[in-house]
Amino acid sequence: MNKRKSKVAFLSITIFVLLLRQTTVAGADSGLAFTREASFVATQRPDLGSPFGGMGFDPAVEKVEILARYIPNNTRPLTIFEFEGTQASFGNFVRDFHNSLFAGPESAFPAITYDSVHGVAYFLQDQETGIIINPRHINPRNAPSNNFIDFIVSETGPAGITYDERDDTLVILLRSDSTNSGQQLIRIPYNSGTIIERTPVDATLAIDRDSEIALDPTTGNYFISVGAQIFEITADGLTTGRFFSPPNRQKVMGMEFGTGNKFFILEADGTVSRGTLTEDSDGDGIADNDDACPNSDLSATVVIDGCNSGVPNTLFPSGCTISDLIAACAEGASNHDQFVSCVSHLTNDLQKAGTITGQQKGAIQSCAAKAHIP
Repeated sequence: MNKRKSKVAFLSITIFVLLLRQTTVAGADSGLAFTREASFVATQRPDLGSPFGGMGFDPAVEKVEILARYIPNNTRPLTIFEFEGTQASFGNFVRDFHNSLFAGPESAFPAITYDSVHGVAYFLQDQETGIIINPRHINPRNAPSNNFIDFIVSETGPAGITYDERDDTLVILLRSDSTNSGQQLIRIPYNSGTIIERTPVDATLAIDRDSEIALDPTTGNYFISVGAQIFEITADGLTTGRFFSPPNRQKVMGMEFGTGNKFFILEADGTVSRGTLTEDSDGDGIADNDDACPNSDLSATVVIDGCNSGVPNTLFPSGCTISDLIAACAEGASNHDQFVSCVSHLTNDLQKAGTITGQQKGAIQSCAAKAHIP
């Protein structure tokens, strides 16, 4: 590469860094990224409070249904709050059902899902004697099957529930407890407690009472939340190795797929996000189609040709790390002096942006000087 091209490469890196000032993100994903398109905070409503009993989505009317505490009534505290789910009006409050639909006590209801065929919400109720399923009309369809009654599933340890419109069944996620046979998925008809299928869930996932489940209608895989991470598992209950975190990195309290394969997430801080799941090759939490460096060096610290600077390898919102930018210097340099000069200018800009300190700048420059690059 001639001097002019090297200079252009250096200027591109410098401008790139200046555009990344101050803001950094942490990578904690693998293979998938959630790209948020819109969000709202449900708890901004004065009558809606946590804890949440989950979230459903009605694709026929494109409404988000949140099972949450109705603050003015402390005796039967849970009801459904309905919000607009479309991109144009996402988060606009529609109504609540406190005059007609209550569920309580809070501790008995760990999850909810929505039946897109019959227009019914299913409450998952955890009782010592078994799991009680409470179907309730929210936006009922004109179908005779809307005459639902409560039914019991002879199992214990419910965590989450999702509806499978492919065969009109419900899939319940069980955590391991002292009574059941371990964490698993059980499948039942939409109107009966008869267990027609059992699938053990990968033991590497620590399913707990707050775990949620959603069915990907495109692939037939499931997504299961554990704390502030969401894992993809196959229909056979095995992990695919792909997982991601919600936008605010809070515990997941509800999730559901919607129309157009949109994905909706409810976090413990009350934030509801609408977005899409896309490939993330390097697992930095930034979708490949938005990632300037789709195969980032995500090492914990900046290492140059075996020299560990000890400087944190910051990941920028663009999807590039400090190590990626140094690699660009190496690629654009025709000799060692050009590489060292590029790293020097780069670290000066990083210091000015407040990304690194003067001492950290010196550590990186020292490693660059010792490196056998190019």
